[in-house]
Amino acid sequence: MTTETERQRYVKRAKKIYEDKLRQELAEDYEGYIIKIDGRSGDYAIGISASQSLAELKKRRKNPITFTARIGSDHVYDLPSVTVSDLNT
Repeated sequence: MTTETERQRYVKRAKKIYEDKLRQELAEDYEGYIIKIDGRSGDYAIGISASQSLAELKKRRKNPITFTARIGSDHVYDLPSVTVSDLNT
């Protein structure tokens, strides 16, 4: 089980990955798409919706703790990812 403090740390790490490494790199080809970045691994997925991005990421990461952003937008947002294992504790 991940504590709320750990979850916040992972989300902050994922946001930094987006701002420092991915934002400019992806802006031209994926403007308007949604990116979800797993704060534990740094792995990410891009889709036309938050649910599509999360589904793609979950194919590779069992319980991602994600940061979410719309590529090319100044409006970056964080949607907490909650998994069944989180709810069963």
